[in-house]
Amino acid sequence: MAWSTDFLTEGYEKSIIGFDVRVKPSIDQQDRSEIPYLGTWYDKPSIRLTIDPLVWPSLVNYDEPGEHNGFDLLDNIPVKPEGCQPEREKVLVAFDLPTEFAKKLAPTFGLKLIPMETISFGESFEFCGFDVVDPSTTSSIFYSFNWDEYEIVQILKKGSLKLNSWGIIDNEKDAIEASKAFDKKIPEHAPFAPCGIWIKKIGKKPDLG
Repeated sequence: MAWSTDFLTEGYEKSIIGFDVRVKPSIDQQDRSEIPYLGTWYDKPSIRLTIDPLVWPSLVNYDEPGEHNGFDLLDNIPVKPEGCQPEREKVLVAFDLPTEFAKKLAPTFGLKLIPMETISFGESFEFCGFDVVDPSTTSSIFYSFNWDEYEIVQILKKGSLKLNSWGIIDNEKDAIEASKAFDKKIPEHAPFAPCGIWIKKIGKKPDLG
């Protein structure tokens, strides 16, 4: 049976699908209070958090052999992330997907499902929110499609969905509803799924490298 977001309810089981080293988001973006993007979607500066490495650049050289999966994510927390393009400021990132969906994708993309406890305890990761993605193409509904300037804003307004200051969704329920809405809007990329984004931090602030 094909997987669908219709199977998801709040509190669904999640698994980490991989890690990456990405360009550091701006400090201004982190320090802002929650500001909805609605109405000023294309005026926001700085980096949006998303699984799409073309939007939020990865600093890992995936042309070289290594322990990475079909999503070009690392299977393990890199021991020395500072070794990745040292001239760039960076953060260590973890991505999660619904476990049952990840299990369906695992054989095709070589995924090693990693327990959430890996980042929840002892590794000091901060949860930033949910991207909504087509994982098979690492596409984000917010940033990977050529939306008309106001189209995505109107879609979010219709669903009463707001993005946080990281440019993603705070609420699990809203991320599920957005996934369902975009399954209908872009059926050729369905199923979409909530994708949790976590950043490695020190103390109360993300690790800015």
